[in-house]
Amino acid sequence: MKEKLSLLVIALILILPVTFYAIFKAPENNGALEAAVGKPIVLEFSSPMCSECQKLKKVLQVVEPKYKKQISFQKINANMIDNDTSEKIKKYDVKVVPTTVFIDKEGNMVSKKEGAMSEETFVLQLEELLK
Repeated sequence: MKEKLSLLVIALILILPVTFYAIFKAPENNGALEAAVGKPIVLEFSSPMCSECQKLKKVLQVVEPKYKKQISFQKINANMIDNDTSEKIKKYDVKVVPTTVFIDKEGNMVSKKEGAMSEETFVLQLEELLK
């Protein structure tokens, strides 16, 4: 019995940090703006635990493949507290998640939308960004 309990404790010690990392980890590029030189950028500030963020994520899954050659889509986990994320949150005055920031290819913020958007609204924002 003690052996099984010991194995369970060891498993929890090993699994819990990995689980928390998976929930709160930063997305792939975490909004590395330098990775999108010469392209418009869509910055999505979100949280894995946010229901509105999940709605927007579903819209992005449909829209992003259609525009990914023309626009750089970058996701920022607002739960990650590091200098880079904090600077972007301040720079774009992000107060709620999800917040989506649309940046033209010159690096100027064109618009900012708070909350989830319908697919139609998102596409209109992208088309405006490409003009």
